[in-house]
Amino acid sequence: MYVVIKPTYHCNLACSYCYVSGRHSCNESLSKDQLEHVINSVISYVDSQEISPETVTFLWHGGEPLLMPISFYEHAMAIQQYLVSNSSRRIAIKNKMQTNLFSLNDEWVNFFKSNKWQLSTSLDGPPKIHDSQRMTKEGNRTHRRILGNIESLKTNGVNVGVVCVLTRLGVPYIDEIYAFFKERGINFRLNDIAPYASCNSNLLTEKEYTDSMIKLFDLWFNDEDNSITIQNLLEFSASLISRTTLCCNALKNCQDSFLGIDPAGNVFPCGRFCGNNDFVFGNLFSESLSSILSCEMRQKLLRRNALIIKECANCQYSDICNGGCLHDAVLKYGSYEAPSRLCSSYKSIFRHMEVALKTKFNLPKI
Repeated sequence: MYVVIKPTYHCNLACSYCYVSGRHSCNESLSKDQLEHVINSVISYVDSQEISPETVTFLWHGGEPLLMPISFYEHAMAIQQYLVSNSSRRIAIKNKMQTNLFSLNDEWVNFFKSNKWQLSTSLDGPPKIHDSQRMTKEGNRTHRRILGNIESLKTNGVNVGVVCVLTRLGVPYIDEIYAFFKERGINFRLNDIAPYASCNSNLLTEKEYTDSMIKLFDLWFNDEDNSITIQNLLEFSASLISRTTLCCNALKNCQDSFLGIDPAGNVFPCGRFCGNNDFVFGNLFSESLSSILSCEMRQKLLRRNALIIKECANCQYSDICNGGCLHDAVLKYGSYEAPSRLCSSYKSIFRHMEVALKTKFNLPKI
C-alpha cells in the first residue's frame, strides 16, 4: 500500500504553478494525536488483509512537510515501529518525502541519513528558469539554496530524486535543461504541470509537451557520454521493451494500492486528488479505513481499466499505458472512464521511442 499523507498545506514558497494554493480550505496541520490515529488506521487495515508480506510506504507530502518539526516524524516512526512489532503479519515500512528542501539543515540531513528516508524535490533546471517560477513568498530566488541542499544530501548518502517541472517558459531551453542536470550528475524526471485554473498562464500545449519530451529523449538516448537517468523516459523505454508498467500513472488500476490523506483526515484516491471534494472517500476521524475503502466511489474507481475506456480499444500501447493516470482523465474530461489528458502525446512519444529502441538495439518487433 502506498499512502500519501499531507500533514499540512502550509508552504514557505510561492511557486507560480502551485496547484495547492487557493485550492484547499483546510488551514490546519495534523496534531500528534491525529498522526497516531492516521498511522494506526493504515497499519491496522493492512494487518487485517490476507495478502502477505506487505510493504506500506508512507509518502509525506504537502504543502511543505519540512514545516513540521523533526519530532513529528520521529513520533510517526515510533508509532510505525510499535504497530509493526505487534502485528500478526510481516509488514515492512518505508518512509519517503516530497519536499522543496528550502528549510533543510544539518539536523534534517542527519535525520534522513540515519533513518534511511528517500527524498524527492523540485529543481526546474538552470537558475533563469527555476528562479522565475519557484520563489519565496517575498519573491526571493531559491535555486542556489536548493541545489546546495541537494548536493549536501548526496554527499551524506541520502537518496534524493529530482522533478523538473516543464512550463511554457522552459520549452525553448530543453537543451540547456538536459545539459544542466548532466553536468551535475543529477538524475531527474520531466513533468508537465497539471491544468488547474491557477496554472493557466504556464500551461503547455499538447504539441509543446510532445515535442519537448521527444527532444529530451533524443538528447539523452543519443548521448554517448550519457551518465544520468531521466526517470520517466527510462520507465517508458523499459515498458516498451517489456510490455509491463513501471509507474503509478500506468498501472492497470492504481486504486488497488494508493490513497491520499489530507490534514483534516479526509481520504482520497491518491495525493493528487486531495482537495477535490467530489472524490472524498470518507474521513478517518469518523470512520474506519475499512469502511471508507468500501465506499461506492472507490468501488467505481476500482473498475477503471483499459477495457472500459473506449479510446483504448484499438490502441497498440494500451497494455503499457492502461488508459493513463486517473487524475489526468478527471482533470480534462471530468470522468474516470476517459483516458489520460496526455493520451495523444503519449502515443506520439511512444512511437518515436519505439523506432529509436528498435534501431539502436536491433530489437525484433516490440
